[in-house]
Amino acid sequence: STVVSSVVFSDDPNSLPGRRPRPSIDSAAFTGSGRWNGADGYTFEATASDRGEPGSNDTFSIVIRSPLGVIVASVNGQLESGNIQSERLNPRRN
Repeated sequence: STVVSSVVFSDDPNSLPGRRPRPSIDSAAFTGSGRWNGADGYTFEATASDRGEPGSNDTFSIVIRSPLGVIVASVNGQLESGNIQSERLNPRRN
């Protein structure tokens, strides 16, 4: 990736990421552009979702497209290790 052009945060009401306070955001979708094997002009779309603690059921997906829009890589599924974390904001903190 050389550029992230958009980021959208969202909440899936059916997802229960875990600890309290319950986060109001559990997923992030982002797009951008970059290089693939040293060649410019490729784009990507990715989504990361916090689906439980500690990392249980968390998911990640990414689709990479050539400059002509052809999919050159596509991966999605549950993490085998690691932990995607939703931001848990304390409304009393400044």
